[in-house]
Amino acid sequence: MFQREKKRGLRLLLIMVINCGLVLAQESVEELYNYSGTIGDHTPIGMTLIFDGDKIHGVYFYAKWLQDIELRGHFEDARQVTIDEVDEQRNVRATFRGRFVEWDPQGRSGLAKMERLLL
Repeated sequence: MFQREKKRGLRLLLIMVINCGLVLAQESVEELYNYSGTIGDHTPIGMTLIFDGDKIHGVYFYAKWLQDIELRGHFEDARQVTIDEVDEQRNVRATFRGRFVEWDPQGRSGLAKMERLLL
């Protein structure tokens, strides 16, 4: 009797381990990208974007003040994005709609295909 219960317990444990492995295998992979640039000609900024499937989140900041400003967004398609600047209550303060380029229009990368280049 004890052996049968032990075998049942081991089978249940094995099923749980397999199911746990399947759940872990289905987790998405996040990609993190850091950007720097300017607003206009004279205002340096930095930005970090994290891509998680079709969702985007991150922050940007003015180099002068170094205070994070939260960003939330999503991909419309493979390259088209909508990113919102949100306040502490997650109210949208500004919206950016743009497209990641496929090829470098300035020719700096030769024929290399671009992934997450912002211009």
